[in-house]
Amino acid sequence: MPEPESLDLLDTDYANLIASDYDPNLERHWRAALVSPRDAVVLTRLVGLAQKPLETEEDWQQFEAVWGQLEPKERSYV
Repeated sequence: MPEPESLDLLDTDYANLIASDYDPNLERHWRAALVSPRDAVVLTRLVGLAQKPLETEEDWQQFEAVWGQLEPKERSYV
């Protein structure tokens, strides 16, 4: 079994990220797939937002704001 990788986060910081629908492990996987650090962050945020129902106008605005951070070539990742 491989050794766990350090995310260089305190447990409380990690818990806060998970509670806000952001998965640092997913970001690490994006980076391992040779996605740039910026793209990895944006894509991880996008996945986190897409995992919950977009029920309010605020939810949609937040999703569209993150989607808008992707360049057309980056949108091919999703």
